Amino acid sequence: MFNESGKIMLRRSVGRLLETGLLVLAVALGVGAAAAGISLLAGIRNYSNDLLSSPEYREIVVSTHGNSEDMEDPVSQKPVRETTVLTSEDLAAARVVPEISYAYIANRRMLHFINEASVAREEEMRQNMPAPPEGEGGEPGETDPFRPLMYGSEDLAEASTDETILIVELEEARGYAVSSDFFTALGLQAKAGSLFTEEDYKNPTNDILLGADLAEMITPEGKNCEDLIGKKLLARDGYFTVTGIIDTDNTSYGDSFFSPYRDGSFGGFRMPGMDTALRFSVDDPKQLEETAFLLSDWFTSLYGEGQITVSNPRAEAEQLVARNTGIGVLILFLSLTGLFIAAVNVSNMLMSRALRMKKHVGILMALGASRKKIMVLFSGEAALITGAGSLLGALLAIPLSRTMQGALDVAGVSLLYILPGVLAAAGLTMLFSLLPIRRHTGTAPAEAMHSA
Repeated sequence: MFNESGKIMLRRSVGRLLETGLLVLAVALGVGAAAAGISLLAGIRNYSNDLLSSPEYREIVVSTHGNSEDMEDPVSQKPVRETTVLTSEDLAAARVVPEISYAYIANRRMLHFINEASVAREEEMRQNMPAPPEGEGGEPGETDPFRPLMYGSEDLAEASTDETILIVELEEARGYAVSSDFFTALGLQAKAGSLFTEEDYKNPTNDILLGADLAEMITPEGKNCEDLIGKKLLARDGYFTVTGIIDTDNTSYGDSFFSPYRDGSFGGFRMPGMDTALRFSVDDPKQLEETAFLLSDWFTSLYGEGQITVSNPRAEAEQLVARNTGIGVLILFLSLTGLFIAAVNVSNMLMSRALRMKKHVGILMALGASRKKIMVLFSGEAALITGAGSLLGALLAIPLSRTMQGALDVAGVSLLYILPGVLAAAGLTMLFSLLPIRRHTGTAPAEAMHSA
């Protein structure tokens, strides 16, 4: 008897294939949008927590006014004195502000590696240079003698035979010249080799540390990253000896290198080329505002009003977090609204189908089918539609979620957040689908059989 009722339901579903497909599509769109919205908001919260808990947003940056924003100031607003230079000696401000835990410098730096591609490009540029006019630096047809070849093919071939020299195939690498407290402030440890010692900051040697990702990229095939320790990397500025590899997991420094910062300042002598930005780190982010005020007051007393800029990167990060969270909540609200509308439409369509099945329900009940079996029969149809729609919705949610994350520049969000979103949306849809079923299973058999 139950098998027969199932065949009846199957025939009606197949017979109304378009209607069933529209039901599945409605569920898929609602579930997909809701799952993507839930995934986005969960990802935003996770990304925001990681962002604000990173050491970079527990620090104050002190710099001079030599930046692009000051170029826009009217001349009358510019300070009279424009020769202020900050050096590593100014890190001493940390000693007068008790809230400061670490003070360091991290200046951006570039390494341009020498390899076959760079040498070929250099030689081609030299060959294509126009000859200097007669009487200006050489005979007619000669190349410019004042532009010597930086590194030739013969030099590169000779360097390649030296086992202590590594020819890096990358064109360039980005990194930082850092002072001693940098690694402690950011909690970075050596994965292999060792960090810089005090002697490394004093001696004029080209020692560098590599981020784990950068080390992986330049390691020759068949070798381990640890084999890079002691190797000399050939670059335009000379040889750079690798003294260690930094464990940069969960940081943005994986593809960076690090060199000792040396400003050459001594005896209070300062030149514009020494100017740098100073970074002061605190343990408790709540102390940032007070620390910024004390540092501003300290440097104003040293260099005068308007000479130094004290900025708090965390304030900008918190504004970004608030903006992303607001957008995420709005998207989630709109997606849940769409899910609610889809669920109501599915409920109405299933109710219409149940009304058309009222006579068949009466016959089945008259033949001995219990209300429980009738309930299971209709629930199975609702579960099939909801399940198929949810599966399709999960597939739609993946590209939709990625598009949303890309629009908000929220990186590193796991797609696993989609799963609870799909389950929650599917549960809500299933609940709405069961409402009309429960109503019609309570109809008396005689009443159901006399219905049209």
